[in-house]
Amino acid sequence: MRITGGEFKSRVIKGPLNTESIRPTADRTRETLFNIISNYLDFDSITFADLFCGTGSFGLECFSRGAVSGVFVDKNIITASDNITRFGVETKSKIIKQDVLRFLNGCENLFAELIYADPPYNYSHYNELINNVSNFSALFILEHKDKLDFEENIKEKIVTERKSGLARLTFFNFNFI
Repeated sequence: MRITGGEFKSRVIKGPLNTESIRPTADRTRETLFNIISNYLDFDSITFADLFCGTGSFGLECFSRGAVSGVFVDKNIITASDNITRFGVETKSKIIKQDVLRFLNGCENLFAELIYADPPYNYSHYNELINNVSNFSALFILEHKDKLDFEENIKEKIVTERKSGLARLTFFNFNFI
């Protein structure tokens, strides 16, 4: 895995030792994702949240393209923490070792213009996740495997969807654009 654009372009992102626990987003999917995001946001000076951060690749791409700060949330933060240190962005990063839904439920203010979630493909709490994220003003991107049956109030917030390999990217506007 490598960074696909910006200051850190082509730098290697360290993968997990246990590949069963993390399913990193493919470089091509990440490149597609960031090309779409650039239609909605200028990365200079943005803040982001990388939920189910795994290796931290999404957040590292954000920093590479100019983001000023970010929050990384996952139950297992070892690989993301190592990568954040290797890239020298510790002072701009907040790493939270916690279940994502528990984090969102206890979070009154999440100051992030961009929120990304890449839960495991066998994840079953999508609507709860999306409803929790919808409390914040942000462009929200959800990476998932199959086409999901979203609740009606959530469907109204979809800006665009793309399929890239096995991944499906769904973009939501929660009072942001």
